[in-house]
Amino acid sequence: MGHNVHVQLKEKAKDFKCFALAMDESNDVQDTAQLLIFIRVVNSDFEVSEELAALQSLSDTTTGEDIFCKVHQTMEELDLDWSKLASITTDGAPSMTGASRGLAGHIKREMEERGLTPPLQIHCLIHQQALCCKVLKWESVMKVVVSCINFIRANGLKHRKFQAFLTELESAHGDVLYHTEVRWLSRGRVLKRFYELLPEINAFLLTKGKTVPELIDTEWKWDLAFLTDVTEILNGLNVQLQGKGKLICDMYSHVKSFEVKLALLVGQVQKQDFTHLPATRSLSAEKPAVPFPTKKCKDALETLRAEFSVRFRELHAYVKEIRTLTPCLLFNLNWLSCRLAMC
Repeated sequence: MGHNVHVQLKEKAKDFKCFALAMDESNDVQDTAQLLIFIRVVNSDFEVSEELAALQSLSDTTTGEDIFCKVHQTMEELDLDWSKLASITTDGAPSMTGASRGLAGHIKREMEERGLTPPLQIHCLIHQQALCCKVLKWESVMKVVVSCINFIRANGLKHRKFQAFLTELESAHGDVLYHTEVRWLSRGRVLKRFYELLPEINAFLLTKGKTVPELIDTEWKWDLAFLTDVTEILNGLNVQLQGKGKLICDMYSHVKSFEVKLALLVGQVQKQDFTHLPATRSLSAEKPAVPFPTKKCKDALETLRAEFSVRFRELHAYVKEIRTLTPCLLFNLNWLSCRLAMC
């Protein structure tokens, strides 16, 4: 099957008008570095398609030169025309992005030697967004949440009793979720479930002789509610950026809209307007004795906003090209629609 896909892709390459490559390098279960090379192409009928172009093993080092050799090999095997390479997308590793010894530097020199314009180089937008989320560590919240979840789920009998406890109380949820750091949507889902089950979790822990002061500490609950809301908003952006067939103009629009939304949230938090923060709004409705930590939460949003500005700086640098693509894309889509209607 793999060989058949390779043959078909090589045949289709004759009709490519332009293409882009996306690369990611990771270790398999045997610690062998594997380089995945994805290709997105546009043919003469303006049809966009995506394929896994190659899976190359890097048995020794994983320098920029090693990665470039595998990319060059893939280009030769598929008879891809270097002049049609429009862009490359990678993660932020030095071996990928290095201007001298990285993959980007090697591709730039190869293109210049051929008398061609170097392709656009973009850091994977979904990866960039996930890195932005890391500025909101708030270990004081996550440490307690993870500790409570691990206590409940560490023992099979205890876990079953907790599930039965929730059933008895007719809770909206039947269990808590494990947190997995490497899964980008994990923290948001875990925090939301934990916040919604907070009274039940505290009651169950007390029956087991475990007292967690933070669960009844209003100041800590403010932090939990706010982090739950912001992480949910970040998860929403992450989901918007995912999916097959996404174009950079659409992804840029989502990122730009999110940056505007962050600016709006900063102003709303300053005024203690929780319109877009449901968990914080629900806690506020309880009229807690401790006031909402306005400055702390506002500073967190400002930090997140600054991180987005820095990490997506290269994306904004290509705004002219992206905005040029949008009307061209709409024109071609309209042209195709008219053409199909006439058939």
